[in-house]
Amino acid sequence: MRQLKTWLLSLGLLSSFALAQTPDFSNDRIYFLLTDRFANGDPSNDLGANPQQPLNWHGGDFKGIIQKIKEGYFQKLGFSALWITPVYLQTPPVPVTGGPNAGSEFAGYHGYWAEDYFKVDPHLGTLEDLKELVKVAHDNGLKVVQDMVVNHMGYGATLAKTNPGYFHTDAECNSSTSKDQDCPLAGLPDLKQELPEVQMLLNDAVSYWVKEVGIDGIRMDTMKHSSDAYWPQFFAAGGPADPEKIWTVGEVFDGNPVFLSKFLNFGSPSVLDFGLYGAIKDSISGGGDATRVAEVLAQDSVYPDARRLSTFIDNHDVKRFISEAAERGVTGQAAVERLDLALSLIYTLRGTPVVYYGTELAAAGEGDPYNYPLGRSNREDMKFEGALDTPISKRLMTLNQLRASTPALRNGRYAEVCRPYGDTSIFAFKRSQLGQPPLVVVMNNGDSPIDLGALPLELSKTFAASAPLTELTGKSLSVSLNGDGNLVGSLPARTLYILTAERGAGAYSNPENPCIALAKAGGASALVKMNFTVDARSQGNGPIELRRFDTGSQVTYPMQQDPEKPGFWKTSISVPKNTLLKFKYGNLNPKAQNSGYEGYGEPDRSVVAKEENADVQSVYNFIVSPVPTVVLTGKVLKDGQPVANALVALEGENTLFHALTREDGTYHLPLPAGKQKIRARHADSGATDFMEVEGAQQNFDFNLK
Repeated sequence: MRQLKTWLLSLGLLSSFALAQTPDFSNDRIYFLLTDRFANGDPSNDLGANPQQPLNWHGGDFKGIIQKIKEGYFQKLGFSALWITPVYLQTPPVPVTGGPNAGSEFAGYHGYWAEDYFKVDPHLGTLEDLKELVKVAHDNGLKVVQDMVVNHMGYGATLAKTNPGYFHTDAECNSSTSKDQDCPLAGLPDLKQELPEVQMLLNDAVSYWVKEVGIDGIRMDTMKHSSDAYWPQFFAAGGPADPEKIWTVGEVFDGNPVFLSKFLNFGSPSVLDFGLYGAIKDSISGGGDATRVAEVLAQDSVYPDARRLSTFIDNHDVKRFISEAAERGVTGQAAVERLDLALSLIYTLRGTPVVYYGTELAAAGEGDPYNYPLGRSNREDMKFEGALDTPISKRLMTLNQLRASTPALRNGRYAEVCRPYGDTSIFAFKRSQLGQPPLVVVMNNGDSPIDLGALPLELSKTFAASAPLTELTGKSLSVSLNGDGNLVGSLPARTLYILTAERGAGAYSNPENPCIALAKAGGASALVKMNFTVDARSQGNGPIELRRFDTGSQVTYPMQQDPEKPGFWKTSISVPKNTLLKFKYGNLNPKAQNSGYEGYGEPDRSVVAKEENADVQSVYNFIVSPVPTVVLTGKVLKDGQPVANALVALEGENTLFHALTREDGTYHLPLPAGKQKIRARHADSGATDFMEVEGAQQNFDFNLK
C-alpha cells in the first residue's frame, strides 16, 4: 500500500488534503459504477442473487469496491473520485411479463426504487460497510459521490400506501401542464416535492447520508422530473445540498443547453452534459463531420460557467459507445479508435469527465437489461482479468494523468480554431490559461488522412513560428509548425493530437479568423454582408435579437422592427466569406418563453456566408419543424381591458406553439392543424382562460378570470 501511495503522489494523483472538506470537483476525474454489477466482496450478503438473471441482484457490494480500492484499481487508472449507485433499501422485485426476460423478476439492483430512504439495502452490505468504503476511499485519495433520488420511490413502496397524499394522483397528472414533473416516471410513485412535509422528508434523507457517511458529492437522479420549486431551497445556504458543503451533479436528461442551464441557475454546482453527449454519440461513433460537437460548444455562453458541467460519452441509461459505433457499421479496431477519440475529447474540453465502468474494456452494451438477454445489456458484470492492460485502460491512464497535471485542460479558456463543414472531418480548438503553456487540440474524425496543406490551420501566433511541437500523450507526430506559426502536414485518420510548443505572441488570445473546413480551403477572405429577417409576430413587442453561436461564445446583434411590417425584425452583419454561421433568434422580453430563446428542442440555425447581400428569412421558433399554415389571432382581455405580455399557448408540454400579447392585447399564434386546446395566462396576476379551437380564426378573444 505504501508503494502504491508513493507512486500516485509522483503522478500528482493523490490529494494531500482532507478530501471531504472540499465540494469542488473541477479538478477531478470520476469513475461511475453500478455497485451490484461491479465486484462481489462478500458472498454472505448475496441473499438470493442470481447473476444469470439480467434483472436480478448479481452480488456486487460495498466490500467488493473496498477490495478494488485497496488493490489500487481506480488509482492505477488515474481516477480521483467514485460515483456509486443509490444505497437505499429497495422495494421487493416485480414480475417481468414481457420481453426477453419474461417470467423472471425485476429487482431494484440499480438502487433507484427506494422503499426506505434511511436504510442501506442488505444486498449491498451494511451501513458500517458503506462508512468503511468512504474512509478507505479517502485514505487512498478518492472522493465518493453517492447517487440519490427525490423524485420517486419504488413500486409498491410502503409510504405510498400509508401517506398517499405525498404522491401525485392520476387526476393531477392528467390535468397538469407540467407532466414531466407531475406524472409518474415509468409508473413509479411520484412524490410531491411542493408539499412542505414531503420537502422536509426528502431534505432530511439527503442530509442523513451526507452527515452520517461523510460522502463528498451527490449525483441527483431525474432532476427535471421533480418540482422546479424544490431546487432553490435544496441548494440554498444551509440547505441539504449547500454548495459550500457538498458538491452535486444533476441528471437532467435533455440535450438543450438552455434547459440544462436552468438547473445550474437553480444552484446545482453541476449537471451532466447531455448536449455534448448527444453530439459525440452522433458525430464521433460513426465518423465524418463533427459539426454537432462544435455547435454544442458554441452555446456554452448560455451557462453561468460551462466548466461546471460533467461530461460523459455513455452511461447506464443509454447504449454504450462501442454499440453506437457498431450500429453505424464501425467495429473492431476502428471502433476502439473512435472510443479513444470520444474519451480524448471529453478530457480536453471543459467540464469534469465521467467514465462508466467497463469503458476501459471497450465493453459493448445495447441498452437496459430489461430489453436484452444476458450478455447484451449496458449493465453487465465487470470483468477484471486484463482490465488494466487494454488499449483503452492505458489511454485512460494517460488522459487522467494529463488532466491532473495540466491546468489549461481543466480551467483554461476555450476557443475554436477550425470547425468541420461539408465533407471534411477536421475539428480543432485551443485551451489557454494565463501563465500556462497554450494547447491546441486537433482531431481528424474521418477514416482517411487529411492533408493540412490544403487547409493550413491558422493558429494566430499561439505558438512561436517553426517551434518544435510536443504531443502531450506521447503520440508520434506527422504535423509541424511552418514559418507563419500555422499547423501543416498530414493528420492521420481517427486521430486526436494534444499539442503544445513555445508560446507565441497570441498564446492567450482567440484566433482572429477561425477556419471553416470546407471541402477545399482557399475561399476568399473578403467580408460579405448577410441580411437577416425573422417573422416574430408571435413574440409580442419583442425586442428581438440575433444570437450567434459559432464564435466560441455567444455574440448578439440587435434587430430593428420593420415599420412597414410590424412583428418582422431585421438586421445585417458582415462576416468573412465561407463562414458557417450558427444562430438562433431571441426575445429580450422577460416574459418570453424558454428564457427568451426560440426553438425549444430544435437545433441551431445554420447558413454559410457565400454571397454578398444574401437574404436569410425565418419564422421564429420553427427551425426544423415545418412552419404552421394555421394561425390564430385575437386579443387577451381582463375586465374588458387589453392585457400586455400575456402568454397564449397550446396546452401541454413546453412547445413551439406559443405567443405573447402586444401592448394592445393582440396576439398572433401559429398552430398545428386539428382541434386544439389553447390557454391564455397572465403571469403577474395568474388570471387564466382556456378555449378549444379548430383551424385558423381571427378575432378569437380570451377573457381572463
